This record gives sequence, structure tokens and C-alpha cells, in this order.
Amino acid sequence: IEMAKQVAQVAEDVRQQTYRVVAHNAILEIANQLTHFEREGGRQYAAAEMNKTLNMLEKCKDLLHGQQFRDAVRQAADTKAQLDILVQELERVALKKIDKAQSALNVAKQSKAERYQNDAFSQALVSLDKAKASLEGEGLRQAIESAIQSETLAAEASEKSLSQWTEDERRRCDILLSKARVAEVLKLWAPPKA
Repeated sequence: IEMAKQVAQVAEDVRQQTYRVVAHNAILEIANQLTHFEREGGRQYAAAEMNKTLNMLEKCKDLLHGQQFRDAVRQAADTKAQLDILVQELERVALKKIDKAQSALNVAKQSKAERYQNDAFSQALVSLDKAKASLEGEGLRQAIESAIQSETLAAEASEKSLSQWTEDERRRCDILLSKARVAEVLKLWAPPKA
């Protein structure tokens, strides 16, 4: 009986140590991924989800230090799920920024930016393509920042091209009005037709 108790105690110790190792490794993995997504703009573009994930990770660490290994493993699984939500939020932000940049490019195109501000319009297109490519390569921060740059360039190109187009149209109207005035004057001075 005494030996059975010792075997049971050893088995429990092994189980607890297994939970400890699993929790410890999970915490390290989550911390590494969290650091990566912090560099990818987590704190800047998905602050609420980032903070929630950090708080859950701290709770996991506290459980591990309190030798509540099984609970630490459960908390690590929940924290990993929260980390996935953070990544989804960053992706959602990137897609939203890319959509806004595409809309700004459409407005710029309607504003004749290709004609009047071709360099800026082309740069906006390049930035948008870079944003889309970064999103595919999981460079979420790069995708977001390139999309923001594209939107800004497109908006500036749109504004400047509208100004130039308006000025060109004003000049064209002035020329037409001058020609009409000259034609009216010539008509007044022309001899009557018999």
C-alpha cells in the first residue's frame, strides 16, 4: 500500500511537471508571437486586442508561478485563441485600409489624376500594390502603412488634378468667350449683305 502511494505520488509529480513544461513552452511561444505582432502594428492598429492578449498572457504566467500548472495550460490555450483574434483584427484593419486606398484611387481617377498628376497617381498605385503584396506575405504593418500612403497620395493627386483641370477649363472658357466677343464685334462691323 505504501509503495502504491509512492507510485501514485510519482505519477502525480510527473503529470504536474508535464503540465508545467507544456505551460512554460506555450507561454514562450505566445510571448514570441505577441512580440512579432507588436512589431507588425498590434499596439498601434489593434490596441484593444493587443492589451487583452497581454493581460491574458500575464495571467497565464501568474498561474505558472503559482504552480497551478493545469490551469496555466488552459489559460495558455485561451491566450493563444485571443492571439488569433488579434491577428484577425490586424488583417481586418489592413483590408479596410486597402479598401479605403482603392476608393481614393477611384476618386483620383475620376478627378483626372492620371492626366494631371500622373506621377502621384502612379505612386499611389504602386503603394496599393505593395500593400496587397505585403498582406499576402503576412507583413501586416507594411500592408497597413502602404495602404495609408496610397490613400494619402491618391487624395493629394485628386485634389491637385481637380485644381489643374478647373484652371484649364477656366482658361478654355476664357478663350471661347474672347472668340465669341471677337465674332460679335466682327458681325457688327460687317457690311450688310445685299
